[in-house]
Amino acid sequence: MMRVAERWSEQDKEAKLPLRDWAILPLLSLVTVLLCLLAVNMAAHHLYETRGGNACMVEDAVLGVRYCPNCTARLKTSEGPWVEQHYNACGYRSQQECGAKPAGATRIALLGSYLAEGEFVAYERAFAGQTEVALTQILSRPVEVQNLSVRGCMPICSFHRIDEALALKPDVLVMAIDPFDVEHVEEREGLQGDRAGSDQPGETSQGNEQNPVKRLKLRVEQSAVGVMAEHYLLQDSNLYARIFLHYGDRADYLRTPLSPAWKRRMRNLDHLLAEMKSKADKAGVPFVLVEVPSLAQAAVVKMPEPPAGVDPYLFNRALKQVAGRNGMGYADPLEHFYRADKVANLYYVVDTHLNAQGHTLVSQALVNELREQYGRQLQGQIRDAAHSGVSSGQ
Repeated sequence: MMRVAERWSEQDKEAKLPLRDWAILPLLSLVTVLLCLLAVNMAAHHLYETRGGNACMVEDAVLGVRYCPNCTARLKTSEGPWVEQHYNACGYRSQQECGAKPAGATRIALLGSYLAEGEFVAYERAFAGQTEVALTQILSRPVEVQNLSVRGCMPICSFHRIDEALALKPDVLVMAIDPFDVEHVEEREGLQGDRAGSDQPGETSQGNEQNPVKRLKLRVEQSAVGVMAEHYLLQDSNLYARIFLHYGDRADYLRTPLSPAWKRRMRNLDHLLAEMKSKADKAGVPFVLVEVPSLAQAAVVKMPEPPAGVDPYLFNRALKQVAGRNGMGYADPLEHFYRADKVANLYYVVDTHLNAQGHTLVSQALVNELREQYGRQLQGQIRDAAHSGVSSGQ
């Protein structure tokens, strides 16, 4: 028995770790964890790289910003592919040149901000490009869209561009608008073009610089790993909707009845559109409003049971009433979004831009409205008749 005990004692001594191993093993574990984190970070940077700065954008004293003529920018949002955005001789994101309209062609002038421009989406897959192709096939004649839309060009900016749009002699004038645009409708008195320059919600840069907690939070959110995590988290559109509904005033366009602030914004939009429509009428050009649903609207409309007092169609009805009062056409794609399989397939969910599939649904609604209500204008019959009337009168 004594020999067995001595043998076990010797084995216990052999089983004890050397002191250096107590330091090396935790260090190896730490290095392994760090290498895993580094691999994840490198993969996230590769897959979710962002290059959002547009080198073609320049300041404008009236509009705030516009694009350089004959310029091409290469952009990438975190969740999308690299995209080349080319601007013609007038600085419009259009494949056709902006000179005199070719004989026998139909021209549409498009006003709006970043969603109308089709930011981060290839031209042929943005709703302007898809509308060109669809109407060309339907009408059996060339159709071009002169896209005057600019990132950050809110309704007051589009108001300042209507004379420029009408100078293109379009057959139809279209303005794309979303809730974020209306959120930034202000009283015209004292409004400068550069106040429309920000096109993304969030804290002011000054506020973030002064608050170290917000600064750290922003850095995490904007990191590639943070974007990747948020991308997968927001595949659940119900989760996004419930988060967004806590945003107070920014989410009040989804709550019934409309808040006083949103009613004021709709009235201001009404006044702006009335003046724009008056100019379009004098030029003999139909004016059509197309709503671009926000990610929040699309998320709420797909909820089986939206929270009490939440109505995803509230903004649509208010916007349609504004269009109706001003004698404008109105294209509403939200029903197309309701019938879609999954909301996350239609948006870059982190920065909330429409992706190519979302642009397809907007194009379908716009094409239907233009074809059903403005077929003669698109065929050039109204303008041709007006020109022949002038000639016979002479």
